[in-house]
Amino acid sequence: MTRNDSRKEPDQPGFLSDIRGVSVPVDYALGMLILLTLSGVFIGGVQHISDSREDAVTEQELDRIGSEVASSLVEADTIADEAEHREELATGAVNDANAEVRVSLPSQVNDDSYTVSVEQDANNIVTVIVQSEGHIVETTVNVDRGVPTASTGSDDLIITHTDDNGDGDSELVLEDA
Repeated sequence: MTRNDSRKEPDQPGFLSDIRGVSVPVDYALGMLILLTLSGVFIGGVQHISDSREDAVTEQELDRIGSEVASSLVEADTIADEAEHREELATGAVNDANAEVRVSLPSQVNDDSYTVSVEQDANNIVTVIVQSEGHIVETTVNVDRGVPTASTGSDDLIITHTDDNGDGDSELVLEDA
């Protein structure tokens, strides 16, 4: 008895003579799909870590800028207080003394421009707001004088102690240098 088998044994070794059908190409395709999927997940994870670090550096730099502007406001306030005190001791009269503090800041943070704004509440608490695309950092400081609301995008600022609005009271004015 012979068996009637329509399959023949391969005459040549290799892909064309494989009797398993499509299993080798399917294995290859599945392997490549798994490799590409794992590569995509790895690249996406690395990109997320890189973006997180970039955001952290931007936040730190904006915070440093806000602190520098806030400390310069306090410095101008202190200089004006000392000058007025010296004038009062010398002449017996209190007149507004002029004070000026220059602040040099970076022109960009992480390749983005930024703005510096100041606002003051009724309790003389000044909020310095530094913002760039997607980031806002606030720093608060207490000063004796008024600080008119101002906003600038300049990297060189001047804080002057003057009667800016003509009401007889001196203010600390933030402006572009």
